[in-house]
Amino acid sequence: MERTIKFLKLPNCDECKSNWEIVPARYDAKTKYGYWAYLCEKCFKTEGIGLGVGRGTKLECVKE
Repeated sequence: MERTIKFLKLPNCDECKSNWEIVPARYDAKTKYGYWAYLCEKCFKTEGIGLGVGRGTKLECVKE
């Protein structure tokens, strides 16, 4: 079951942030290393394990 969490402002990608880049996250997901992180599209494809219960959730930005 895939869910979407809505934010007024998306958090920054934790992986990109560790490399001093500011990229909006699109997923809150478990990584292949076992920890959870906010991930951008690129990092989700390389580090994420998928969507669903115990795996990850898609993030969406909504306007007021």
